[in-house]
Amino acid sequence: MRLSSAATPSTPRHFLRQLYPQLEEGTIRYFAAYQATHDDPLSLAAPGKIAHHIRDPSDPIAQRLTAETGRRWPWYGGTDTTVLFLIACTHAAARKPRASQRAGHLPARAPPGRDTRPGAAARR
Repeated sequence: MRLSSAATPSTPRHFLRQLYPQLEEGTIRYFAAYQATHDDPLSLAAPGKIAHHIRDPSDPIAQRLTAETGRRWPWYGGTDTTVLFLIACTHAAARKPRASQRAGHLPARAPPGRDTRPGAAARR
C-alpha cells in the first residue's frame, strides 16, 4: 500500500507532532521557563529570546565552553530557536484553541533554582 505524499509527513517532527502532541507541549513549557528577560552579551540573551543551549554551569562541557568562548548559560545564540518555538506554540494553540485563548499562553513552570520573579535578572 502506498500513501499519498499529502498523507506522509515531510519530516520526523511532523510525524512526532501528530503522534505525541503532549511531547511538543511539554517542550514548549520547558523552553518557555528559560525565555530571556534581559540583555546579556555573554549569553547572547535579549528579552523574549528562547535558549538554544541549556546546561548546568557546573557541567564539564559547559565549563570547557565557558573557558574557551566566555559564554554564559543558558546560551541564546541560536538563529532559529525563537522562531521554531513560536511555530510549535501555534501548533499547540491550534490543537487546543479554547485553552490557549483562556490562558493567553501555555503555562510554564520555572526549572528548579531559576528565579523568574520580576527583577530577578538584575540580582544575578
